[in-house]
Amino acid sequence: MIKESVGKEIILEEEHPDVEKGIADFVTPEKHDVDTNEFTQGDVVEIHEAGSDPLKGRGYRRKRKARLLCSSYTDPTKRRKLSDINVYDPYREVDLNKVEAFCKWMKTTSSCQIIPLRFYDVQAKSLMDLSKEDSWINDSIMNKALYHIRERASRFSNLFRQDCCILDTYFYQFVVNAYGQLQSIKELKCNKSLMNYVRGATSELGKPWKDCKYLYLPSWTHDHWFAVQVDIEEWAILMFDSLKGHIRRAVLEAYFLSLQVLIPLIIKSHVTSESKYSTENFKFVNVKDVPQQVNGFDYGIFAIKFIEFLHANMDLNTIRPDYVPVWRKKLAAELLA
Repeated sequence: MIKESVGKEIILEEEHPDVEKGIADFVTPEKHDVDTNEFTQGDVVEIHEAGSDPLKGRGYRRKRKARLLCSSYTDPTKRRKLSDINVYDPYREVDLNKVEAFCKWMKTTSSCQIIPLRFYDVQAKSLMDLSKEDSWINDSIMNKALYHIRERASRFSNLFRQDCCILDTYFYQFVVNAYGQLQSIKELKCNKSLMNYVRGATSELGKPWKDCKYLYLPSWTHDHWFAVQVDIEEWAILMFDSLKGHIRRAVLEAYFLSLQVLIPLIIKSHVTSESKYSTENFKFVNVKDVPQQVNGFDYGIFAIKFIEFLHANMDLNTIRPDYVPVWRKKLAAELLA
């Protein structure tokens, strides 16, 4: 790359057909057929570069043609850093540099490898499957995706609620264990692991419950993911499910009972003693009007998006099921970056 004083760049183009084919899978549905040639095709100019020739010797200037493109500051096809953002945009295009890196990684990595990501290690196959349209999401990918939301919320505090906490997939089992002890000895016993959640010391970038109005957690039962919101102000637990009717009402009531009983006791005993908070069980609400998946394997992405949209204080009905394949690939590229 040769920079000129006029602020433009000379770019020597190289073709990577395999990588470009992979990148095409990451574009948004409505922008898939947009012709970008009018933006990227500039004038053909003649440039001079150092060359070597047996007859002419070393150091002479060789001439050849190259295409003159706009810099990244003026080329509308290139991803640009935005300033003064006041609303979170979940439909923003993925960074093509991350896409290219992910496509190359897919070609050179064994699916059996363990990939060390920040705070979480995941199997390469799990990350590869995430980018496919017909695969499920396991708990390692779910936890990494939720950390990704927490990390983004910490950097952009004006775009995400700061009065909430996102818990990981392990929290529910600690609640179940404490509930079993409560049933046997009739006394609340919270072990250190459970109390670390309450203090905000377990999940990376967690928050103390005393600073929260809402708790968000992913839930898994009967081979199905769904999102849960604990509304401390309204004393309620809300379920957001992208596949209504998949789990029977009786099964859901049994699943949520430990949460309904334990969380009020924990709040009253270890978070606040204010009189407006009681030890009565939380009420359970299965929210009906939420977007629904159109297949049998997208519930993991929907659970992530329910939590993300709630965290950003956005209307869940703006979630587009047709965009899920793009979100899959975008998430895979961002988690690897």
